[in-house]
Amino acid sequence: MAEKAIVAVLGPDSASLLRGMCSNLMYLVQASTEEGGLVIYMFGLRVGERLGREMARMGLADPVEGLRSVLRDLGLVDDVKVMHETPREISLRVEGSLEAKKMKLVYSSSAGCNFTRGFAAGFLSEVLGETVFVEERECYSRGDPACVFAARTIVANPSVRHSVRRAIVDYLRANPGAHLRQIARDLGLSLGTLRWHIGVLERHGMVRERRKGNLTEFYLAE
Repeated sequence: MAEKAIVAVLGPDSASLLRGMCSNLMYLVQASTEEGGLVIYMFGLRVGERLGREMARMGLADPVEGLRSVLRDLGLVDDVKVMHETPREISLRVEGSLEAKKMKLVYSSSAGCNFTRGFAAGFLSEVLGETVFVEERECYSRGDPACVFAARTIVANPSVRHSVRRAIVDYLRANPGAHLRQIARDLGLSLGTLRWHIGVLERHGMVRERRKGNLTEFYLAE
């Protein structure tokens, strides 16, 4: 199923294409700004969403097994293991492949596991039909190339089903108090688009704002 979904979404040469794109993106991230890791995360999020929708359409029964199969078929990881599970949260140990480590696709001192974290968030959200946030808990880049993620579902928050709004929430989680132009610059959004999406999040009680001098700072309501 994973192989069919990958070919359907990314084409027959998808694995080599994706590895090449990730490698080039990672080079740009390391050579440019600290915010570049967000580019890798967003790229992973969008690819994960598309593959998640395709596998959900094909009738995927086990979301974690689907995530494991896709990442392994793409040559990005050796395994995805469940460490702990509750009704709303699951801890996953993602073990990077030797090839991915050499190419610095997933594990890097500057960008961490951003691609895999974004991919898992997008994939699981589409397969489960709920918004899933994925948080990096531990990362080992030397000797033991692995990351431990906590993936948790958010109940009754339709406002963050949209990938842009999910990215805004993730950004504010890492950058509380960011102002509008800063968020727009780092996420690559126009001010008008950003204002509209933040307005949706505010109406659903996900984001709050605070005036500080001439600037308006934004925080997660939680």
